[in-house]
Formats: sequence, structure tokens, C-alpha cells
Amino acid sequence: MIASWLTSLVMVGVVVMERSDPPLVWSPSGDWIAFAVATPSVEHSLARFPFFPTDKGDQVELGKTSSDDLSSGLTFRIWAVRVSDGQALKVAESAYPLTSPAWGPDGQGLAFAQVVEDEQDRTLRWEVIIAYGEDREVITSRPLQSEPDRGETLLAEAVVWEPRGAILVVPDPDRIAVELIDHRNRATLRRIEDARFVSFSPLGNRMSFFRSRGDQWELVESDLDLGPEVDRPIDLVARIDQPAIWTSDGQSLLYLKLGNPSAEGRQTRLFKYRVSEQITQEVKEVESPALPGEQILGSYLCVGTDGLDQFFVVQFSGRSTAIAYHQGSHPLDRIHPFSGLGMIGAPSVSPDGDQLALRFGGPGVRSLPARLTLREKTLRPLIPDDELRAAWIVALGEAAEPASATVQRPTRLPLGAELGDLGPSPATYKRLADVGTRLTRDLETNPVSRSLRVRPIAFFSYLQGDYEKVDRVMLELTRTAMNADQALRILGFQAQLCLARGKDREASEMIDFIRHQRRHQVARVEEDGNGGYTVTQGVSDTRSWPDELWNVSQNRVEPRSANRLEPPASPPQTAPSPFDAVVTPEGSPRSSIQNRPPRQDP
Repeated sequence: MIASWLTSLVMVGVVVMERSDPPLVWSPSGDWIAFAVATPSVEHSLARFPFFPTDKGDQVELGKTSSDDLSSGLTFRIWAVRVSDGQALKVAESAYPLTSPAWGPDGQGLAFAQVVEDEQDRTLRWEVIIAYGEDREVITSRPLQSEPDRGETLLAEAVVWEPRGAILVVPDPDRIAVELIDHRNRATLRRIEDARFVSFSPLGNRMSFFRSRGDQWELVESDLDLGPEVDRPIDLVARIDQPAIWTSDGQSLLYLKLGNPSAEGRQTRLFKYRVSEQITQEVKEVESPALPGEQILGSYLCVGTDGLDQFFVVQFSGRSTAIAYHQGSHPLDRIHPFSGLGMIGAPSVSPDGDQLALRFGGPGVRSLPARLTLREKTLRPLIPDDELRAAWIVALGEAAEPASATVQRPTRLPLGAELGDLGPSPATYKRLADVGTRLTRDLETNPVSRSLRVRPIAFFSYLQGDYEKVDRVMLELTRTAMNADQALRILGFQAQLCLARGKDREASEMIDFIRHQRRHQVARVEEDGNGGYTVTQGVSDTRSWPDELWNVSQNRVEPRSANRLEPPASPPQTAPSPFDAVVTPEGSPRSSIQNRPPRQDP
């Protein structure tokens, strides 16, 4: 019914919406993380696992399950995950879009908005809801005259709860606009057209928001108690990914802004607006400039409750993502989850300042929730159900893809010979594969996934160097080939295994066999029982991966040694909450940060 609008990113009459990572929000006590996700089924996710290259010239049929085609099969959910033990409460679930949630000032409720279908007449409604554990209170409910236009992009918007507790700011499902609602008497106080990303000062008497101005966004500051006549424009920015951030004293606003293009590249800079003086000043550059040919895909800032700890993330199209950790004006550290493999975004620091919640695999609404302990710098997926678990498996597989062209490989796996100075170290891949292996193993009880888990098993086992396990699943892996080209690629994968084990002669025989086939209308590759292979018919495929595989086999590079990983710390106790009615484990204990660097004055 609504597949046509679920992936719509362009609003009629307004600017094009960038792909922003949805926020993750900590409860005021720091015991819970709440977030919204949109995931396909386990089967659809695993069918997209990136074992084979999926470029347009490939004969792989996995394109039939691309993300665009899966839009009508997405399920939208809001989860609240308890940090101490990973237990999770499913706050909302729907086939229709919803917003990201917001905690109430006392931590006793989660507010969000969603599209709801009437069970009797099948009409659609837009409802604003506050959830108290498993209890629900509908604040407002209005019929939709037509199918909403914003679809998945609503996940990047969040309901905002004013600190004094009375007002909810809710995005519009049809166009860029927000409404301020007094949830106690359920009255709409104000509607702001062309507005996104509202934030309130700590006392709740002032607010900021971004308003569309052609191809730019205007940052606006306003006195909440005096109304729209005191809206004060502050600055114009090229793109926005999050609200502006109020300082703890409520006297200033912090926001990120892309600088003008220069010979060094485009830079992301931190700006501060002083409310009383009505002065805007540039504070500092937060990341190196974009290199030639790179795009800045998103930029994020979160600030600790003390105002000193600052965490910046700038997403570039051509490099790994780092979290820049500053205290005041002093850069202290750079954090690379999985040593830079995979895109991260939307960081949110815990009230205690010892952890970050963040997104992985973006940018956009398909990015996945995780948390990171600052002491160990260890990233842990938030996985309350099998659908998120399967989506994480696919995201980790995509993150492990080598930087070089996938068409030059039989599979998207890196060769053992290429884990040296040409790419990330074996320890980096192994760390990512350890997480992927655990998640894949956790899907053993899911009946849908049994025939689809073999590719992740082979993929992550190879990265771990567990070649005996790959051998055990090789026959089943061969049976998953959907066409003859994939059968030849799996034979090339066997050659990769031989290269990784130092069995150069066996690898050369396999590769030489593949190279000399007439690769036209191939139907099947089989062992002949005497150590050789037979081929019948062949598909048209003139790409060079067999020759590239041969070249690598003749010029091997010794891999680097692995790095030691630190063990996790034990979890502390948590405080009671209405969200203690939990349903399913995430499986990663919380740990407290220790030995933090000394404070620096800003």
C-alpha cells in the first residue's frame, strides 16, 4: 500500500533531505538507551549478505533483494535497552513509519509519534504517544488525508520533550514542519513551517530550530514564553544532521557548519552563539578537510553533562570514521571502532560520561544501534531481536570489504596475502569477525536463517583464520551458488583458502584451471574424483578476477601480527524504572570508565 512513499527523500516545494542517522537517547539516569529502527526480515537481510560482488556487471541475483525493493517489507520498531544487562522492551512496532523517541525529564516515559492504520476501515492516523513501560497514553490523534510523504525519513526526526515537562515538539508526517503540543491539556501551542531539529535550553524557557531557506538552513533562537514574534535568526548552514546544542548554563548554542570550499578542501567547524550578546563566533575546526573527490556525508556533535567532554564525528565518503574526543578546546583522543572499518554516526554520551551510544553502517535510517565504552573503546551492537541481529551481520560483512575493487575478486573477502600493509591488519579483521561470528551463532535457533547462515559463517571464519571451519561448510556453501559464475567464484574462494594457508601449488592449479575455461554459457563446475575439475557450458563473463587472483598468488605479502584485545569490565547495578519490564537480551554488560584524563579548562 505504501511502498511508493517509504523511501521518498524529496519534499515537494522544500529542500532535498540529506540522509541523517537517527538519534539514540539515554534515559536521565543513564540506565536505558532508546532508539528507533527500520529492518527487513531475517531472510531478506541475510539474502543480501555481501559474499559475492554485486556490481552491475555481475550475474549475481542478490540484486532482487536490494534495499529499495525491500521497503514495503520493513518493520518499524522502538526499543528501550537496559544498559546493565542488555534486557530490552519493545515500545512500539508497526509496518508504518514512526519517529525516534524522547525520554521525559523524569525518565518515566518515552514520547514518540507514529502512523497507525485503523483495523476496521483501513484508514491512516497520526498519533502522538507517551509510553510508560508497557502502558500507553495517546496525546493526540488525527486522521491523515493521504499517505504521508516523509516515510522512512521520519526516523531521523525525534519527538522533543521540553525540560519543564509540559511541551512535546512533534514533526509533521507530510512536510517539513513541527508542532508544539501541551501534552497535559493536549492543545497545539504553535506550528512552525519548514522547521526541523528543535532543541530546548536547560531551563526550558528558550528553544532553537533550523528553518529551510532555499538550499540552506537558517538556525533560529526564540524565547519560548514570548512566541514567534521574538524568533531571532542566527546563521545559515549548508546541511544539518542534528539539533543545535545548548550549553549547560543556557547562555550559548553550539552547532556544526561546513566551511566554504578551499584549496585544502571543505572543513567542518564548530560555532558558538552567545544569546545575551547575540554574537556568533567560530570556535575551532573539528576534523581535517575533505580530500579531493570526497563528500562530507554527515557531521555530529555531542557534549557531556559537564560541558567539557565533546565528541565529534564527521562522515567522509572516502575514508574511515573516527570519533574525535575533546575536552574544552583541547583535543585528547581519536577513537576508531573496528580500527576504522565501517561508518559510524550520531554519537550520544551517557549522563555519567563513560559510554557513547552511536549508529553503525550508515549514513541514513538503515544505520544500526550500538554502544561504545570509552575506557575499553569497544563497540557492542544493540541487538534486542533477530531482525536487528541479521541486519548487523550484513553491516559487518559490508564493513569488512577491502578498499580495492570487488570485481577483481571471486568473493568480497580480502585475500590472506592482502592483510599486510595494503589494508587493515589481521587483528582489525579478526575483531570485526569475532562480533560477526557471535551474532551468526546466535541465529542458530531461527529456522528461517539455517540455509542463509552459511555465507556469513564462511566469511567471518575466513577473517578469523579458522580455515578448518570454512572447510566444514564448503560443501554447503557450494550448494548456495545460484548460477554457474558463482560456482566458479566459490572455486576461486577455495584457492583463496589455499593461498592463506601457504598452499601455493594447490592454489595455482585451481586458479590456472579457472583462467583457462571458456567462460561462456557455463552451467556447472564439478570435481571429477581424481583431483581435477570438469566444466559444462559457461556464462558470458570477461572480467579479470581469475587473472587478478593469479597475480596475487604469484606476489604474496606476509600478513602483519594481530593486536591484543583488552577484556571487558564487570557491570554495576541499575536503578528501578517502569522500563524494567524487559523481554529479550542484548548480551553486553555495562562497564564504567576508569583512569580518565585530567580535566582541562575550555
